[in-house]
Formats: sequence, C-alpha cells, structure tokens
Amino acid sequence: MSRFLSFCFVCCCITLHAQSQPNFIFILSDDQSWNGTSVLMDPSQVDSRSDYYQTPVLEALAKKGMIFSQGYASAPKCAPTRISVLTGKSTSRLHFTFTDNTQEAGTRVLEAKTELVIPDSLTTIAEWLKKQDLNYTTAHYGKWHIQGKGPAFHGFDRGDGETGNEDGNHDGLVQADPRNIFSITDSACIFMSDAVKQAKPFYVQLSHHAPRSPFEATQKSVDEWKDLLKHPLGRRHKNPEYGAMLQDLDEGINTLLNKVKELNITENTYIIYIGDNGAGGNNSPLKGGKSSTQEGGIRVPFFISGPGIPANTYQTQPVIAYDLFPTIAALATNGSAILPPLLDGISLLPLLKPQLNLPFNRNQQELVFHCPHFNPNTFPQSAWIDKDYKLLVDYEADKIQLFDLKKDISETTDLSSLFPAKARELTIKLRDYLKKVNTRMPSLNKSYSKFTGTAEDLDKDSLPDIWEFKELLTTAFIGADDPDKDGISNWNEWKAQTDPYISNSTTPNKEIQLPFNLFRVLENPFRDDISLEFLNIPKHSNVELLLFDLQGKQWLRELYSGYETVKRIASKNLSSGTYLLRVQIIGSNEFQSQLIQKQ
Repeated sequence: MSRFLSFCFVCCCITLHAQSQPNFIFILSDDQSWNGTSVLMDPSQVDSRSDYYQTPVLEALAKKGMIFSQGYASAPKCAPTRISVLTGKSTSRLHFTFTDNTQEAGTRVLEAKTELVIPDSLTTIAEWLKKQDLNYTTAHYGKWHIQGKGPAFHGFDRGDGETGNEDGNHDGLVQADPRNIFSITDSACIFMSDAVKQAKPFYVQLSHHAPRSPFEATQKSVDEWKDLLKHPLGRRHKNPEYGAMLQDLDEGINTLLNKVKELNITENTYIIYIGDNGAGGNNSPLKGGKSSTQEGGIRVPFFISGPGIPANTYQTQPVIAYDLFPTIAALATNGSAILPPLLDGISLLPLLKPQLNLPFNRNQQELVFHCPHFNPNTFPQSAWIDKDYKLLVDYEADKIQLFDLKKDISETTDLSSLFPAKARELTIKLRDYLKKVNTRMPSLNKSYSKFTGTAEDLDKDSLPDIWEFKELLTTAFIGADDPDKDGISNWNEWKAQTDPYISNSTTPNKEIQLPFNLFRVLENPFRDDISLEFLNIPKHSNVELLLFDLQGKQWLRELYSGYETVKRIASKNLSSGTYLLRVQIIGSNEFQSQLIQKQ
C-alpha cells in the first residue's frame, strides 16, 4: 500500500511540474504592415495605426500586454523571417535571405545565392523545448514555406505539413474559410484542448496566410465592408476587400482567445503576435514595403501578452523576430535556459518583466538585415539598426546612407555627410558582422554595359570587386581613394591586407584579427605549389582549407589534422591571379583568410 501511495505521489508531482510550465501561442501574420491594423503601434505617431481597417480583437490583445513600437521582422520577405524565428539566427548567418534564386537581368549587380532548405543540423525552438525535459508538446499550423520536409521533421508533434504560399489560396474573393483562417484556428484549438487534457505545456504556432493577397473573406465581411457609412474610406487605406479579410482574421483570433479562456489557461499562457514582413501599398509614414529593408518592409506589428507582463505598455527598444527564440526559452525556464550556440537574438525578458530589474544589453550586437536581392521596386540592400540610428546600404545604387529614425521615421534625410563618424561606425559594425558570419554578398554583373574591366575587376578601379564588397560594402571608391584618411590608399590596403575603414591599421583586417594566426604562407606570391605552415592549432582539432578565386568560385577544399604543420598544396591547375585562402578550425568560429597570388 505504501508503495502505491508513493507511486501516486510521484505521478502527482510530475503532473504538477508539467502544468507549472507556461504555454506559448505564437501568431505570425503574412504581409502585414506596421500600421495595417487598428492597434496604435506608437503613441507618438498618430499614423502608426490604420485610418480605415478595424481589428478590435487585436487591439484588445495588444492592450493586455506590451507593444513594441520599434519591432521588426527578421527580413523583408516571408520565408527568411520564418526560418529566422524558428532558429533565433539572422538570415545573413543562415544564408537564407530570399525565396528564390532567380536573377534579375540588366542590373549593375548580381544577386547573392540564397539557401531555400532548412538543414537538419539547425535546432528549432520546438526541438529545443522538447529536449529540455519540460514535457512540452508542439504544433505548427498554416504557412510553413520552408523547404526541408516540413514541421514534423523539425520538432513539431502536429502540423499541416510543408505548406507554401498557394496552400492558403482558394478561387475568388468570397470564401467560407478565407485564407484557411478558421481551419488553422480550429486545429490550434483542438491541439490546445488535448494538451490541457494531458496536463502538458504547449507551444503552438499559427502561421496565417492572411492578410496576404489575393484577398479572401466571408460573404458577411464582404457585405459589411462595402457599406461606406459603416466604414468610410481613409486617407491612406481604402481597400474594402482587405478590410473584410482583416475582419475575418480578427474573428479567428477571437475564437482562439475564447478557447484559452474556456480552458482556464489565461494566467499561464504567453501570446505573441508579429508580422513576417511589411506589406505593399501605402505604408506612410514608413518608406518602402515588402522586400525592402526600408522601414516599410521590416517594421511590423509586434506585441506580447502573458503572466507578469504589464498591461497596456509600450516599449521603444528596437527588437527583432529572432529575439523570440531566446525569449521563449527564458520564459519557459525562468531565465535559466542553456541555448544553442551562435544565436543572434537575445532574451526580451528584461523588457517584458521590468519588475525583475534585469539588465538589457545587446553587447554591440544591434539589429541586422541582409537582403541582397531584387524584387519589384526593391534593390539588393543591407541595414544595421543601432537604437535611433539606421545605416542602409543599397548595393545597386552604390550608396551608404544614415538615418535618425527617431526624428525621421520616413527615412527622407541622409545624415551620412553630417555625421560621418556615426556613419563609419555603423558601416564597420555591419561589415564586420557580415564578414563574421561569412554571408553571401552581391557581385558585379559582367554583362552590365558600363563595365569595361575583366575578371576580378569589372569596374576597372584597380581593386578586386569581391574585396570591395567584403571590406567596403560598396564599389563607389577607387584604388587611389583613402576613406579612413590614414595616408594609405585602398589599393595599398588591399595589398597589405589592412583595413581600409580603420585609420593607421597595421594589422590584418577584421576578418583575421584573431588572438593568434592560424597559418602563415611561406611564399607569397607563389609560382608552383602553395606552401603554408599551420600555427597555434590544437593537436586534437581538424582544419578545413578552402581556396576561392575573386569571383567566388571554389577551387580547392581539403581537410587536415591539427598534428600536421607544414603543407605543400599542388597548384598546377591554377591560372595566374589572386586567390582567397581560408583556413577554419572545424567546429569553431576561429578562421583566418588571406589573399595570395600565383605568378
């Protein structure tokens, strides 16, 4: 009898432990602009909500928690944001920066290649939660839009499979289940009910296809929004079909919230709402829209409610979608999470729960955006946001601009010439980050009519094009220029492998500024074989050696043991020219690159 009672006591404790973990409902909308709802996103900006569309349920949800006035999607396109949210990593680190590899014709630069598949090696938030011995059950419903076998292969117990853009489409405006809003919601409600019955904490992601075009809505909503007396057109927003679809999305969220109340889990459930990227149309006062790293393409509705989060509060700190992985992990473990390596996001717990008096510090890791691709009316761009300041790089226009978002949310006034030190500071931060993660950069288009150079120097400025993008983020300078004013021209900086943006730089550039060198080339330029000596590599380690030409083509890949020291690498298949030699310790972030030249 005593053994039976002990068994019951243990089971009871296990159940209580499971129930003590919080639940997470993550709602991700598709193509929704920052001010595309009736939620006032910034009390200092009257135009931070729609002057036409009405979303009363979203308004009520936002007021129950914290609204992030400067909240960003990870990317201006849907699929990159989705994989970034799942993994807590930036799209530039993931090399997952767009939705296809189609090249635009007739442009000055060529787009970088994007990954399209989520690798099994990445840990998703669903996988992480299930590995923590916290008894979580997980589900993903709606738009997945990432190649790689779908949610079931990346930590989700239930889901709709490897769905994409077209899975939410029907034929025509009027639908009983527009954009699958109601079926996605019903699936989530069933999942939550089952989790509660099983006394399991849950993570459920509702990745809505709405309010993406083509627009769909119920007959009831379409009829209501045709009535201009009920819904007079706004100055900025005036599409009744879009308004009808938003009303149905709002109704779906209402059904979800009612289920949370019915299950009596409100006090133990966090609800997160963000958009995957900005929308097209009139996003004023924001500039640009979907596919652009201007504010209209990346600033989105972003709010979180749940236990301990003060209601009806605003937070002005810039936050980004890849912050959600470490945030959910912190909330699930009371701040004691051991996270996967190389996350770019940081926990928002100090902001969400100011009563804890926890420090919030990004440690110089500001928000990064990298979209080196063309889309209608948009160009390959990167951006770096440091509180109020934003650096925007336009690779096609060959421009680097600086904006003060607090004073100029519309990005109308370039301050780079007025504040050159700040522009240079953020340029270096962005450049160094992109180099650190070895992101894929655009390249010059050899078919562009104005280029007269050949091979590695198409713009004929005496500098290798790949070096210009990597070290300067622009090809606007020529070899004789000296942007850091240290008396050393760009050409000489390239030859010496010093930093063209940092004055009096006498050490190798940021990419190879390690506590020690990993190798040294014994003969450079070289005529026959490449001779190098490995330095300071632990004997138990293995190293990877890669050799690229200045067009990015890989010519060599070899693996070596740390027990080896001097290596001679046959180079008879190499033509005369300049190459980039890269050595990395496998399984670490330590690497060194050096330009070498074959005579």
